[in-house]
Amino acid sequence: MSSEQFFTIDCETHLWDLRGLRPKLKEADEFLKSLERRAKIITGKDVDLTYVTVDDLLNMMNEAGIDVAVCLALGFKKTFRRMWVPNELVAEAMRRAPDRIIGFGYVNPLEGEAALLELERIALELGLKGLKLYPLEGFYPNDEKIAFPVYEKCVELGIRNIAFHMGRAAMPNLRLRYAHPLYLDDVAECFPELNIICFHAAYPWIDDLIAVAGRCKNIMIAFSYVCAPITWAPYWVLEMLGKVLREIGPDRICWGSDWPTYANVKEQLEVLRKIKMPEDLQKKYGFPELTDEIKRKFFGENLARILGIEVKKRI
Repeated sequence: MSSEQFFTIDCETHLWDLRGLRPKLKEADEFLKSLERRAKIITGKDVDLTYVTVDDLLNMMNEAGIDVAVCLALGFKKTFRRMWVPNELVAEAMRRAPDRIIGFGYVNPLEGEAALLELERIALELGLKGLKLYPLEGFYPNDEKIAFPVYEKCVELGIRNIAFHMGRAAMPNLRLRYAHPLYLDDVAECFPELNIICFHAAYPWIDDLIAVAGRCKNIMIAFSYVCAPITWAPYWVLEMLGKVLREIGPDRICWGSDWPTYANVKEQLEVLRKIKMPEDLQKKYGFPELTDEIKRKFFGENLARILGIEVKKRI
């Protein structure tokens, strides 16, 4: 397999339908406008993110050379008065393209017993393959009364992969204190059966994440969205990636786009697939060269291992 044909999994993609809600709800409109402004800064084009479909996702994947995408349900009920991306919508996307889309469900541990019942429905009725949690909604990941029952239910149901949003907040009314990676230390230690996928490399707390992942071997560091600047600020990305490779190694890293918010996916991957670690960074910081073996693991093989899917080209 050549460097142009790396088997590629996108660990973080989204779709939604806010056509009925956006005109009625100021908070939803303002949030979407912020996403659209960000997308325009990155692509230079006007983008309408009111309605993002399965076909949009598949077209992006085909254009960018992405074989499989993890598609995530999302909550934000305080902002949207309902789930932003319902679990049913993600399940339908997975049914539409079962060889290309892997669905992760969502619950809010603050909802107590209702969250556990929804988790059962996610696994047993909808057939989703993992869980996405968003601690910024108001809970600490290591809260034994609020969060631990969700992890226990995941173990019971055979849900082994849990993705956590860590680091910067997407909305102004969220509190960063809940999204620090040090809280994952307790989770990983107490639930060794779980694969913990830490989105956004916990930026800006990547050094703290490295400290936790260094001792907790069930933590995967996901470079979702933080690779987008590779097309205009490559050293910023390479210093983060190099630091993780030097300290953790290549077996627990993965790539993701956070599409459609970060819409330069094709351009981003074109650069990443060919890029080399600059010699000055290797000499100054001891970063490794970005070999094809490392890239194969980063782009797809590591995530395929924990998701239990075959490494094969699908486009």
